[in-house]
Amino acid sequence: MALKVISSLYEQEAQKRGIFGDLAAISKTVFTTKDVALLWGEDAEQTITGRLHKYVKAGKLVSVRRGIYAKDENYDRFEMATRIYTPSYVSFETVLTRAGINFQYYDTIFVASYVSRDIYDVWYFLKNNWPLNREIVEQRSGMPLNEFLQKCIDQLEKMTNKNILVGLGESLTDRQKDWARAKLRSDTIFLLKARMESEG
Repeated sequence: MALKVISSLYEQEAQKRGIFGDLAAISKTVFTTKDVALLWGEDAEQTITGRLHKYVKAGKLVSVRRGIYAKDENYDRFEMATRIYTPSYVSFETVLTRAGINFQYYDTIFVASYVSRDIYDVWYFLKNNWPLNREIVEQRSGMPLNEFLQKCIDQLEKMTNKNILVGLGESLTDRQKDWARAKLRSDTIFLLKARMESEG
């Protein structure tokens, strides 16, 4: 009973300070308990999760996944995907699918934590000769297709193979890892150049 009273008093004080208002005011649609700890200046994880749980029960927040919350059911799915693994970003495969470049539609949002996975994805798409939607690529990149492909080549040429397996190695066999260390970057450059020539 005493704990319930203390908890209730703490909640009243939090409401006076506008703690829920702080959450409502942030631009993010999805946030973690770590985000909330920084926002509220609170170190006690039990206090944070307890308060968030109360907001969920009251219908003010949605618990999307353990430790991840949303303001409502209309949260940004891409933002959610990047909150599960940090640091990360929406991967090349998802972007290509949404842009109409990848002809196979996946409802799944893929995220990548390292550049290596994107290089592998580009190599895979080009190796399989998947079509590019010139109009969408040019619209999204703000430049002609061949100029965009050249920019990709330039970036790859500046890189080294030193960390090519970071974020990628666990999904490859030992033989594929050996190939990726030696050839992934150079093969991707070759395929990008070939695509440039074929696109005219």
